[in-house]
Amino acid sequence: PWSSPLRPLHFLSAARRGRPLGSTTTSMGFCGVRTLLLLGTMAAMRSAKSLKVSAGAAASSTCTTTHLWLVRHGARHDYANPEWRETITALGHEVRDPPLSVLGWRQAQETAENVFAPLVAADEGPETLLVSPFLRVIQTATPTSHALGLPLKVEPGLAEIHYVPGRLPTPAARFQYFPHVDPDYTPIYETPATAGEIDDATGMPCETYPRGYLERVMAFTPLLEKAVEGQRVALFSHAASVAIVAALLDMSLEEVGKFAPCGVYHLRKEGDGAWELLGSGADNTGHVSENHDSTFPWGYANDPTSCRIWAELRAK
Repeated sequence: PWSSPLRPLHFLSAARRGRPLGSTTTSMGFCGVRTLLLLGTMAAMRSAKSLKVSAGAAASSTCTTTHLWLVRHGARHDYANPEWRETITALGHEVRDPPLSVLGWRQAQETAENVFAPLVAADEGPETLLVSPFLRVIQTATPTSHALGLPLKVEPGLAEIHYVPGRLPTPAARFQYFPHVDPDYTPIYETPATAGEIDDATGMPCETYPRGYLERVMAFTPLLEKAVEGQRVALFSHAASVAIVAALLDMSLEEVGKFAPCGVYHLRKEGDGAWELLGSGADNTGHVSENHDSTFPWGYANDPTSCRIWAELRAK
């Protein structure tokens, strides 16, 4: 399941190639191969010198500028194909860990091609890729991993709401099908279950939503800031993780807005200064050619309970 049904990466964006967004090609030609080799070499050089993200203090760096990209996963297979949930339940598998749809794969490919590949060419791309442990997020990050020549580091702090610790395959287990997953990565934050909460479907301890999840965001975000200081890091997560943007910018959940499928939030911080928003993930039409109404831009504005809890947490 790690293999995308689409073409491999290591190319410049469709717009830079002079073709419509989302167009395909059957032959790269000599220039395309030369570009592939150049980008691959640049990515390998960056990978060799990139700093290791750890739960401790960030490694020292002469660079005082920090860049974060937060990317939501692409369109979900189960939303576009509801019958999948019935079948997967009958087979006894995890219904809350669906793959991407074919469209979702294409959105992920276009995000890598049109957002991150140009950054690679300019030597301004991410040095580290952190991903939620859920399958659809790992799949979304896969084309970017290929394009940048970087491993995927599974970070439980980026997990979906209603997280059940220990339920999903471990990074070592994911490595069997996703060899670009780093099985030795030490997470910044190990998401705990909420005390006394049991998941009805599995009987295992779980995290509550919204309070448990929003408390996690508040605990995880400062640790993330410390770990990635002075680096360029892309985070791949879920719609609810737009709360991380709200935490970094110190704003309400109503203000932060929505998160589109394969939307990309881009934030920058100079030294000890405040974070600034360089790009919003509320809309994806600048780099994704197609959407489906089953996976849509999502936000907290219509969730007064979450907004109230967030305001309480910010006030503490």
